[in-house]
Formats: sequence, C-alpha cells, structure tokens
Amino acid sequence: MMKRLLLCCVLLLLFVLPASAETAADRTASCTFTLGKTKLTSKEAGKLKDKNYSTHYDIAKRKTLTIESDKTLGAMYLQIFDRVRVMTIEVKVNGEWQAYCENPQHLSDWYAFPDNTTGVRIYNGDKEEKLQLAEVTLYGPGEKPANVPQWVDLEKADLMLLVAHPDDDLLWFGGLMPTYAGERGYKVQVAFLVPTGGLRKLEMMDALWTCGVTAYPALLNMGDRRGKTLQEQYSLWGQKTVTTKIVEVIRRFKPDVLVTHGLGGEYGHAAHKAVSDTVTRAVGYAADSTNRPASVEKYGIWQVKKVYMHEYSKNQIVMDWHVPLEAFGGKDGLAVAQEAMLCHASQVKGGWMVEDHGKHDNTIFGLYFTTVGEDIEKNDFMENIVPEDAAP
Repeated sequence: MMKRLLLCCVLLLLFVLPASAETAADRTASCTFTLGKTKLTSKEAGKLKDKNYSTHYDIAKRKTLTIESDKTLGAMYLQIFDRVRVMTIEVKVNGEWQAYCENPQHLSDWYAFPDNTTGVRIYNGDKEEKLQLAEVTLYGPGEKPANVPQWVDLEKADLMLLVAHPDDDLLWFGGLMPTYAGERGYKVQVAFLVPTGGLRKLEMMDALWTCGVTAYPALLNMGDRRGKTLQEQYSLWGQKTVTTKIVEVIRRFKPDVLVTHGLGGEYGHAAHKAVSDTVTRAVGYAADSTNRPASVEKYGIWQVKKVYMHEYSKNQIVMDWHVPLEAFGGKDGLAVAQEAMLCHASQVKGGWMVEDHGKHDNTIFGLYFTTVGEDIEKNDFMENIVPEDAAP
C-alpha cells in the first residue's frame, strides 16, 4: 500500500511540476531572406549572420526585409548598426501577418514571438536614411540563451557609472560592473558621453551583458573629438551642451551613487577630464529646480547622495576585485572584466588591457561628494546607502 502511495505521488509530481524548458535553438540557417520580392543572395544574407559587426546589410528607405521559416520561430535577436531608424516589425502567426513592434529604441535586443510564428518583417520607415542591420538571429521556441541580451530601461538607478567612451567602464573601473550589477544585483546604469561608431557600440553592448549589466546604456551622443586640454575639449563639445546632457542623465536615472573618471583624466585624456570636471557642478545643478528647467519638467530634480572619482586623492577607498563571484561561477570581478574587454575586439587589437595595478590602478577611488557622511569601511561604493526598493 505504501509503495503504491509513493508511486502515485511521484507520478503526480511528474504531471504537476513543469519540465525545465530547453534553450532555444538557432534556426537562422533554415530561414529565407527576401527584400521586397527579391530573395537575398547568399553573400547578402551572409552579412546578417556572419557574427561580424564590421559587415551589415542595409535596408533602403521604405523597403521591407522579410524572413520566413518552415519551422516555428520563437524569437529574434536583432542587432542594429550605429543608430535606430524609424522602423516597424511584423510577425506571421498562423499564416497571417500582424503588427508586433513599432520604433524599437535599442540597438540590440531579444524579441520573443507569439506562438505559431513562422515569419518576421522589418520595415524601414525612414524617409531618407537606410536601416543598417549588423546581425539577425532567429531562434526556435525555448528559453533565451544566457549570453543574449534582453535589456530593461531603468527609471531609478542605485549606481550610475558615467564615462567618456565604450571600454572606459572596464579599463578604469575594473570589476565594478560584475561586482555590483552581476553579483550583488544593484540597478547599475552605465552612461557613455561618446558612444562612437556602430562597431564599438555593439561591442559595448556585448561587454556590458558579459558583466551582468541588464539596464540599457544611456548614450549621450557627444562627438568623438579629442582636445589637447580641458578647455579645448569644452571648445570642441560646447561646455553648456556637456553640462546639460550630464544634468539630464542624472535627473533621468536618479542614481544614489555616481562613479566617474578622475579629475586628471587617467592618462590626461581631455574628454575624461571634461566628464569629471562637469560632474563637480552638474551634481548641484541636478538638485536645483531653477537650473535647466527643461529636464526638470521632464524628470524632476535629483540629489545624488555620493560621488566617487577614480584616483581622487581625498577620502580614498580601495576596491578588491579579486573576491570570487558566485554569479559568475567563482570568477572574480577582475577576471570577468578582462573577459568583457575581449568583446571590445577593435580596442584589444590596440593593446588595451584591464589591470588592477600600475600607474592608473582601477581599484583606487576617492569620495568626492557625500550627503550621507564619510565612509568607514572604505571598500564599498554603496556604504551608507539603502536602495529605494530595499528600504523598510
């Protein structure tokens, strides 16, 4: 009797407990690609699935790329080169085309399809410019692969990392992102003043995701121009423009803690200097309702609680990027950052490496500004901070 009861319980659990879903399989190779009524050549279609961001397929203005499969499609991972245009996405469900998404804002993202989808159409609605697609990967039903980004848009950040260029977030800040975003689960918003070209933007997306950052980065779209001095940099960019953009991004994401470049610009880079120098004023401006009223109306005012600068000589703290991180299988923060740096293939070729020692040690920071008192432990950016969603 007891054996029968145990057997019934086991069978019941098999029916009640859902089986773990398998990871979605890549079905791109079995899809057909058509522009209008013309099937793409293998060379043309190859640009969409060669895993090479230097190549891209361009959809002309007011044209539609159609992708169809004789198998069910569960999702698409779309990577757009350089900038998002006016575009719409439709899906073919049970043989009928239907609206799915209009004007997505992310350069890369995962799009989960309705059941029984066998096709997708991407329409370039821009009146003047072509839509450049770097990669399009189609998947069957199943769970999203862990290495494929699916971004979220934050309304409130715990910590903002504000840097000049893609890869600065790794070179000068080491294990910050793996430690605080990937391991500790803080809402980390990364903002880039100069996102540079399409290739480096897509490399940046891969690097952020590798570090456990799930918030879509803020791209402030300043020109990739470098002055010899701080004043020359302001002349190239426009000091008021830089200040307005940084004040707005602070108000938009409302970080409790802001971490940025050193006042010396690490190795003297004028763009790095301009970011940190602007922060010295922008933090106060962001909390002033009379300053830059356009972004006040849009986002309200915000008082950052703490500002840390790389290599700042006062109130120094030292970060340990060699603590094993469970979220990354025991790798430490520095190792994850070094792995993420490999995503920046165009920069690695130039010899840039992530190191936690040397002249510009990425473990050394100073508390430049605080409303919550000085640090005691001196080893944690979030010391004295209770995130909003964790408050009692």
